[in-house]
Amino acid sequence: VEAEEPAQPEAPAITGVTSPAAPTEPAPADDDVLRHNGLELDEGTRHVTVDGEPVDLTRTEFDLLASILASGGRVRTKGDLVRDIRSGSYAVASSTEPEERAVEVHLGNLRRKLHDDPREARWIQTVRGVGYRLAPPRG
Repeated sequence: VEAEEPAQPEAPAITGVTSPAAPTEPAPADDDVLRHNGLELDEGTRHVTVDGEPVDLTRTEFDLLASILASGGRVRTKGDLVRDIRSGSYAVASSTEPEERAVEVHLGNLRRKLHDDPREARWIQTVRGVGYRLAPPRG
C-alpha cells in the first residue's frame, strides 16, 4: 500500500491568466495506472517506472506487461498473450508456435529490463507448462 499525499485545498480560480509551467494535459486518471510491487504502468502515457525509476520498453514489452498486470493474478497462456499483443483485424483466435516463441523472447527481454529474476519473481511468474501470471504482492 502506497501512502498518498493529503489533499490540498484548491486555490481560487483566476480567469484569463495562464502559467507557462502549467501542464498542457490533465493528470492521468488513476484507472489508467496499474501498480504492483513498486512497479507503475500508466496505460494512458505508456510510461513504466520501477521504484520511481523510468524503464524504457518496446511496444510489445509494454503490452505484455500491461496484460499480465491487468490479469490480476490469473494465468495467461502464451496464446492469450499473443492475442493480447495483436492489433486490429489481425487478432484471430489461434496463435502459431513461432508467435508463442516470440512471446517467450519478449518476456525474457522484459524480465531483463525489469531486473526480475524468474526464480524469485517480483512481477512475472512462470507457471510451468501453462503460462505466466502476476507474482504475489510483497509485504
